[in-house]
Amino acid sequence: MAATGLDVSDVQIGPDKFQDWLDKHTEGISGTRSDDEPGIVFAWTEHGKLAHATVSIGGGWMFGKGSQAWSSPRSIRTVRSVVNSWVYPTARLSRYRICR
Repeated sequence: MAATGLDVSDVQIGPDKFQDWLDKHTEGISGTRSDDEPGIVFAWTEHGKLAHATVSIGGGWMFGKGSQAWSSPRSIRTVRSVVNSWVYPTARLSRYRICR
């Protein structure tokens, strides 16, 4: 959410609030065709609950943060490496384009 310019510095963002933001500011997309575009939110769920999310910055790169802890380092990784790191039998990946 902060990657889109929203000031969330004083806000605790839980799964429900994040899902609400996704519903209001993105549109669901399917397939890998848009993976290299900036502004694609990748969201993984496990057992139907949000587990992780990150956003593409373009050119096959993605902004990420390993956990919700403030001390967790931010990183820039390839889209493929992030997607491949979340291949679990219980995880489901959904993609959303930031549009509003």
